[in-house]
Amino acid sequence: MTPTDLAALLAAMRRAADLLHAAELAQAQRPIVQHVHKLTGLISEALDGLPDQPHALQAALPTLGEDFPRHLETIQHYARLLIESPISFGGATLPPDALPIAEALYTASRALHDHCAALRQQTIQERLHARRGSPEAFDWNAHLQEEAPLLRYLLRRQPIQLDFTPHDAPLRVFARRYHTTELIRHIVLTLGTELMAYGRIQLRLQPEAACHALRIDATGVQFTPSETAALFNRHGRHLYREQLDADAGYLTFERQPGIGGSVIVHLPQAAAHTAE
Repeated sequence: MTPTDLAALLAAMRRAADLLHAAELAQAQRPIVQHVHKLTGLISEALDGLPDQPHALQAALPTLGEDFPRHLETIQHYARLLIESPISFGGATLPPDALPIAEALYTASRALHDHCAALRQQTIQERLHARRGSPEAFDWNAHLQEEAPLLRYLLRRQPIQLDFTPHDAPLRVFARRYHTTELIRHIVLTLGTELMAYGRIQLRLQPEAACHALRIDATGVQFTPSETAALFNRHGRHLYREQLDADAGYLTFERQPGIGGSVIVHLPQAAAHTAE
């Protein structure tokens, strides 16, 4: 499903829910339709601002919580009851003009639910494959330009401003793209949701002699032992750092007392590997 398809599906769900909510219905049907309308609004709100990128929904799903698929299941269930089970509403059937609206709502909500379920399975398989993958050369500058809008979306409910300043030229690194992406997301989201009450996260790339580095500057964070432990020691998070070490990358930290701190991710330049 392309981002355009997803947007069309969400629009169809919301339009159907609005039309059904405005339809002339039996009193017994009205509470269910109001509930469905509310849940459809929550679905739309959860995905509001999702970047127009092929893998954005896949990345967003783990952050949406278990309520998201449950809401979709509930919308499906009640739409089907309205269509197929008048006995559930004291024998009231949908008006002829409302029946295709309920059918459209059922079809769209089921399609989105099934697509999300498939994405979850796809993510599991991709992670298994990525763990066996090898480093590759890629342009970190271009990759982060694509990633920054998704990071902003993932931090949308936090009072955090996230900025990425692209470099003025490609910066090719040699690393596992999947693990690099997961590492950066982990650092940024942990900073923005666990270690910062408010402020700014600034991402900046800078070339080095043997590596290209990404500076992640965070307001108010000093990367004390407890803050560093929150990033890399708790809940199995050490695996992010260990994978970076395995690919010949490394981390450094800088602190500005009273202002903030930086975690700097260094990845080997691709030129040294592609020339071998």
